[in-house]
Amino acid sequence: DSVSDPASFWFLTEHSQCYTVEAWWTAASDRSPSVAFIGWNESDQEVGRATINMQSNGSRWNTLGQWTFPDGWNRVLLSRWTTAGYYVVADALRLTPC
Repeated sequence: DSVSDPASFWFLTEHSQCYTVEAWWTAASDRSPSVAFIGWNESDQEVGRATINMQSNGSRWNTLGQWTFPDGWNRVLLSRWTTAGYYVVADALRLTPC
């Protein structure tokens, strides 16, 4: 059934920085065709968003965008909201300075 509770990837930055945000997942036909990754700062302000299809581009790094995070605790959330019969997989996240 539909669930909105996200998977959270937390990280600490020492200063404001642009990062190329990438995600890794295993693709399969039972994965959700529309999944949202959302970047948030510690003030609960959105800094970036990408919607991807987890049925394709699996087993490799996929660029979600270039998002600027301020100093402090930040996070990227992977929404688990999906249609019944599909799954969302939170394998890995990578941030590389822009």
